[in-house]
Amino acid sequence: MCLAVPGRVMSIGSDIAKVDFGGISQEANLTLVPEAKVGDYVLVHAGFAIQQLDEAEAEETLRLFQELAEAADREERETRERGRDRTGENTRDYNVSTGESTNEEKGSADGEAER
Repeated sequence: MCLAVPGRVMSIGSDIAKVDFGGISQEANLTLVPEAKVGDYVLVHAGFAIQQLDEAEAEETLRLFQELAEAADREERETRERGRDRTGENTRDYNVSTGESTNEEKGSADGEAER
């Protein structure tokens, strides 16, 4: 899936602009939107500003992104509380990072249950 993100143009040098994305600045090529000026919002995809946006449209898009991020965080927290990750794997019995059992009774090095 591809995603274009709105940002505010902070400075322009030839065809390259410094664009602010909520406190993170990145360069974006303005070749496709040569009318963009400092203070304008642009929609950026793969390093290219592909469209100008009015401020209300940009802020609405950013608000929706924030809602999606909060919903994803909530879902992640709830699934972890139930002992499952997003793939359905049981996170209470297995540490994905180390590959080790997280329950003492779940097994020893040779795979047999500890008594």
